[in-house]
Amino acid sequence: KDKVNTLKGLSLILATVALILAIFLGGNKFKFDSKKYQKNISVNGYNFNVTLCTSNKEKANKYFKEIENIISDDLKLMLNTNNELNYIYSNTNDTEDLVLSKDLYNLLKEIDKLYQDSNNSFDMYAGNLYDYWTYHKLNDINPSDEEINTLETNTLVFKDNFKISNNHANIHLENIVVGYILNDINDYLNEKKITKYLISSRGNVLAGDYYENKGKYKIVLPIDYGSGEDVLTNINIENKAVSLKNFYQNSFVLDNVLYGGIINPKTKKPADDMQSVYVIADTPLEAELYSLELYNMTLDEGKEYVKDLDIAVMWCYLDDVDLVCESTDNFDNY
Repeated sequence: KDKVNTLKGLSLILATVALILAIFLGGNKFKFDSKKYQKNISVNGYNFNVTLCTSNKEKANKYFKEIENIISDDLKLMLNTNNELNYIYSNTNDTEDLVLSKDLYNLLKEIDKLYQDSNNSFDMYAGNLYDYWTYHKLNDINPSDEEINTLETNTLVFKDNFKISNNHANIHLENIVVGYILNDINDYLNEKKITKYLISSRGNVLAGDYYENKGKYKIVLPIDYGSGEDVLTNINIENKAVSLKNFYQNSFVLDNVLYGGIINPKTKKPADDMQSVYVIADTPLEAELYSLELYNMTLDEGKEYVKDLDIAVMWCYLDDVDLVCESTDNFDNY
């Protein structure tokens, strides 16, 4: 009887081991069967290069479609082509409050919190500044300091039941729109348990697990994100986000002077202290916000600002005609 019990126990152990091995080998087979799929998704002039790993093409196409929907929905909310967003600024109502859609209200409230925490280097209410410089650029008119100093920005007051104060705030979100979209895509992929992916758009990169068992994604950091011809350096990342803010992004010429396309809300003029700022952070929105804030600071201000932040930064600026780059100590880890 003892022998029978012993054999039964041994059989149970062997069956359990066999089951564990089957699960393990099956899981590994799924991993090795996972294939890499790539698609360039273009919505309203915004191009997203998406690479992800999944078991078959049908699933990949389903994920690509959902990602395209995320991009489309976020752009509809955040760009100035959104009639509801424009209405906040241009409405002629004499009411004290405006009622927004739930989606726009929640988005603006979330970004307003980022604005409050941004050390005044990111201003979601800088629409008047961008409109002013765009007008002068299009009409080739030199701006005057006197006019610039009279430009004002109004901030929103958020109330219950999706109401905001009707103070005609001119909202400008384009400087962080890609980071925000990549954050939403990241949340979606995590929800679907897609872990291996690489997505890039307009100087921003989101990297998940590397598509092979070992290694990291090699990311080229260009001097000008638009051309990619002049390579500054390469970094290797996994489960990180990268953002570049650069002088040439939306740059323009006015009266034979080249201006950068990012307006510093403190000076109300195009920022020109930095040639480029590169930030590596945990999330895309973090990376883009910090790169924008640091681009609008001097080098010394930026170094002081990042002392207690868990990010890696490289600043590049012109010393006469020479490009000089400095970085935080942890940037070399990549």
